[in-house]
Amino acid sequence: MADLLLNAAAPFMPLPPKWLGLDLVLPSMLSEVCQLGTALTLHHSSDRRMREIVKSCDRVPFRELLSEVPRAKAADEARRAQLASKRLDWHGLKIQATLQKSLADSLTSSDLKAWTSNTSFITPTIANFARKGLLRCLPTNSNLHLWGKSPSSSCPQCHSVETEKHVLNNCSGSAEQGRYTWRHNAVLKLLLEHIKQHLPDGAELLADLPGHTHPSTLYSGIVPDITIVKDGLATILELTCCYETNMLASRARKLEKYRNPAGYSLLPYPFKVLTLEVSSLGFLSPRSLNEFCNTTGVTPLQPNDLRRLGEMALRCSFFIFCSRHKPWPIQPSDPFFH
Repeated sequence: MADLLLNAAAPFMPLPPKWLGLDLVLPSMLSEVCQLGTALTLHHSSDRRMREIVKSCDRVPFRELLSEVPRAKAADEARRAQLASKRLDWHGLKIQATLQKSLADSLTSSDLKAWTSNTSFITPTIANFARKGLLRCLPTNSNLHLWGKSPSSSCPQCHSVETEKHVLNNCSGSAEQGRYTWRHNAVLKLLLEHIKQHLPDGAELLADLPGHTHPSTLYSGIVPDITIVKDGLATILELTCCYETNMLASRARKLEKYRNPAGYSLLPYPFKVLTLEVSSLGFLSPRSLNEFCNTTGVTPLQPNDLRRLGEMALRCSFFIFCSRHKPWPIQPSDPFFH
């Protein structure tokens, strides 16, 4: 099956938040339930002629529910069947299903539900960008060329095919200009604000950002994003802002890169290495971050703090996308939001 068109998002929004939907009821779905209700009334009528009407009708949705399920439960069963059908429709898509499977493998249903909930409360423009990005329906040159709206599918910066993944994470020209580094550091700043406010007494914080003790005071040859030294243990947290399909691969790559930090350390500490992956559309899993906080004595981030980390990545990605064919500012400002 081909990719979704720009106006094709609606059929998938009825899915529950844990399946990256909005849990809406479409008019077509409501119509089916109403038809089922009418059919149930006729089916259970004491008038034989009413029952015959149902038997002779060829277009009764969920006909199997008329006899197999108690009348009171029929509407709920129909709703479940509708959602199962929508989920199969989603899985039948070539690219979107791959993206959803990657997210399902990387995140829990609670993580997915949190993302859906968070995007429903942010600025509509940003929320629409996130949903279209999830459905691979953003107006990239690749999509515009597919839809007959652009003469070329190429990225004007590096001449590779301009897909969502390319614009948000993989363009060599954007990487050289520091667009992805800007997003990474914006998320890292938010995280460090929380850590500094809740750093326990006696702990030492090293971070690869201006205004903090630089990791070069402890390491030679590696520069982890965050290191906290407490009670003789050095705990590393490495942040990656990656594409949605690369969350597990990014984690494995960072763990491999920092598998032996003691070999680069100027002091004989034992080390523990943890990672945090925040995707370009704002997905994240707090498990490793919670473990980092528990190990270092930092107060764990609350749901609103986690929401802000994801939203920062998402808003930065929105600006990166909107600026994809424009010169990059010399000193772009970080997005501001509550």
